Amino acid sequence: MRLTTKQNQQYNTYLLDSINFEGFDFAAPTNNKEKIIQFFEVFNLEVGYNIKRLGEYKALSEYLQGLPSCINIVFNNYDILELAKEYGSISNNATDQQKQKILDNYWDFMANKLIKLKNKYSDLAGFIEYRLSNA
Repeated sequence: MRLTTKQNQQYNTYLLDSINFEGFDFAAPTNNKEKIIQFFEVFNLEVGYNIKRLGEYKALSEYLQGLPSCINIVFNNYDILELAKEYGSISNNATDQQKQKILDNYWDFMANKLIKLKNKYSDLAGFIEYRLSNA
């Protein structure tokens, strides 16, 4: 199923609102671009080895499944399905097969959305690499 513009915005807002750096030793981001920069910096610092091994997309999907402290997205099946219903990805009377498809694709879907958010800010990828190499 292809997402509508509204659904894309809902998931983007959900992810951005879920990024939280409480307990980290740096200033809180003041806008969404800073949130994404800091999120991907933490991701790169924590699992850079896995990025080299699997590629960014799969490494990010695995990272999210490990419930990292810098993003608080739903992780249990019931809440994942409720989120999908709330944003119209599945109906309230979805079949078991439709529900399972949502569950099977959830982590990859969220990883993809985060990478698309990163790419939305065209200068971000190079900037993150620059900041990491000069840390």
